[in-house]
Amino acid sequence: MGKAQGFFNRHQQQNVWAMTGLIIFAELSRLTNLGQAYSLLMVLVAIMGGVPLVLRAVSALTYRVISIELLVAVAIVGALIIGEYNEAAIVVWLFNLGDVLEALTDELSNQAQLCPEENFKWTLPA
Repeated sequence: MGKAQGFFNRHQQQNVWAMTGLIIFAELSRLTNLGQAYSLLMVLVAIMGGVPLVLRAVSALTYRVISIELLVAVAIVGALIIGEYNEAAIVVWLFNLGDVLEALTDELSNQAQLCPEENFKWTLPA
């Protein structure tokens, strides 16, 4: 499971881009009355983004931790079971997009150079 998680972590941004493209393509297929393609693409998005979430949830459960990944995985599986494929896909996409944005924010904050305190000079206006 560790190698699979590492793979998904390294390619998370590309995975989100692929899911975004598939969701756009699914919506276009829905607008052109290709209902089966819509459902199939949404299930594909749910699986693409859901597998890494389930792996992280199982990994957290091995340490007896109930994580947000577990809750999202339960929501995804539940939505797929009741046939709400679009809901499952959107939940997966939003969660993965949030992860990517969080990683980018962390990277940018790590690259930022903070000025030492002595460089700040506080003066009152005259």
